[in-house]
Amino acid sequence: MSMHTTSSRSTYIVHIPARSDQLNEEELHSIIESQLEQFIPQNSTVEQNVREYLEQYPVVYIVHAEAVEKKGDSPETQYIVYVGETNDIVSRTRQHLIGDAKRRSDWQEFAARGDAQQYVIGNEFFNKSLTLDVENKLMHYMSSVESVSKINNRRTNAQGKYYTHEKFDAIFHDI
Repeated sequence: MSMHTTSSRSTYIVHIPARSDQLNEEELHSIIESQLEQFIPQNSTVEQNVREYLEQYPVVYIVHAEAVEKKGDSPETQYIVYVGETNDIVSRTRQHLIGDAKRRSDWQEFAARGDAQQYVIGNEFFNKSLTLDVENKLMHYMSSVESVSKINNRRTNAQGKYYTHEKFDAIFHDI
């Protein structure tokens, strides 16, 4: 797990499996908790806040897996990526890997791989509009990364002005 915090703001990033064999709600909560315990003192106020930011507030997530195809003759690993945002990461992960994997080809591709992982990004300033802007900018950023062969997302979500829009650049820089 990666964790980044600064004194003026806190961005929390956990890296967890995104596999259909770990879809039990308790297991997903447990995986997030075990990741947090490695970097934050157990039973601390910080741990409680981070868990709350990641599990009960809007978050942005990036699901990634190695792609089958390689770009040209390059031996470099290629990835397929999905960037999304949600107010409930545990339910959304389950929805993608159970329901969406049955009816959407992009999620069938992730479900078929045993190596799918996801980054879950939380921040104390995240609200729906800010997470939509972060999701949108991450999709644009990922489209410029040579090792990303495909981005699976059906929409862009650029936002106008909103309560925390002035914090966007600093938060995106932290991410």
